[in-house]
Amino acid sequence: MRSHFVPKLLGFVLLLVPSRLLAADVWSGPSFSADAAALRQAADQIRAGKHSQATVLLNDLHFSFDAAGKLVQARHVIYRVENQEGVERWSEISGRWESWHQSKPEINARVITADGIEHWIDQKTLSDFPVHEDAPDLYTDERKYGGPLPERTRTV
Repeated sequence: MRSHFVPKLLGFVLLLVPSRLLAADVWSGPSFSADAAALRQAADQIRAGKHSQATVLLNDLHFSFDAAGKLVQARHVIYRVENQEGVERWSEISGRWESWHQSKPEINARVITADGIEHWIDQKTLSDFPVHEDAPDLYTDERKYGGPLPERTRTV
């Protein structure tokens, strides 16, 4: 009996390994390189929390130095909005910067809707404004650059 069980178990494990490796490739590739259908399939394997507005599927922060020795920070975030409250609270993208020593952030985003269609952010919808605009006694050049995501509905 035991000899029949081991080959069946091994066959099951071997079938699972390629699908897990495929899912890992979706998360480990460069930003925006994953096919929308593959990304959606991999995201469907991850269960949402009971009361979650959104499920963060990937939050990757990468630091490097450019040719001039300046620090370059890149963030790659993938999340799935789970409900209407998530649509309202997770529907924008932004980055902060200080103009005296940093460059304005470069922002790219795509939204994959439930029907599998990709919607890319329109750079014309992004704006730049002071962070501490309502604090006249605070002297800083900290700024925020961002805007609304396209197709703000429940998505991956």
